[in-house]
Amino acid sequence: MGRLNQLFFILTIAVLVFIVKPLALVAAGEDFLITWKSNGFVPSAYQGKILPAKKSRVALAFEIIKAGQSINLKNSEVRWFVNNKLIGRGVGLKKITLTVSDTNDLAVRISVKGPGKDEWEKLVVIPVARPELIIDGPTIVEGGAKIVTFYGRPFFFNIKSLKDLTFKWRVGGQETIGEVAAPEILEVLIPAELKNTALTIAAAAQNNRDLSQFAKKEINLAVR
Repeated sequence: MGRLNQLFFILTIAVLVFIVKPLALVAAGEDFLITWKSNGFVPSAYQGKILPAKKSRVALAFEIIKAGQSINLKNSEVRWFVNNKLIGRGVGLKKITLTVSDTNDLAVRISVKGPGKDEWEKLVVIPVARPELIIDGPTIVEGGAKIVTFYGRPFFFNIKSLKDLTFKWRVGGQETIGEVAAPEILEVLIPAELKNTALTIAAAAQNNRDLSQFAKKEINLAVR
């Protein structure tokens, strides 16, 4: 497994540990299914759940399944709660979109009351992440004149593309710049005489549209 794949695996395991707690108001033979999706940014190779960050938008929906069929809830009263605060209610309201207001995890509770005596309730806890940055590149290289390439991989920023980020790089404590057309990529020239030493590679990324969204990372490159 390559280093980038290992990093993605670790991140995937970490972010998929979100808690789903079925409450008592789900009858045997019924499934209360809650789905959610955030608008955060991740690298294209990442296959884990995209966690929201502060100011992210999260779209939620639910279905209640019985005997393989979705129960008709068009005449049922639905109430949506986030962290015990009512954020929406309506008849047949099976979808809702919210904006994350802070860095606290989202405890989303859905309460459904049918026109008869049927009632259902379920809770899902959605972790709220902070923007992260991974440096994808080698940590050990053999000495000798060569160019080593590093990639900055941002996660969970509220952006549409990498063009919405400003990247800054430092090599051995000295500020440098990435590629002109792709500033998230840095090429480092290793001189032939540089051996048996270590270089610190540091990267930082900031959201141009929201300066409060910032992440940084540092790795050590051993030159043997």
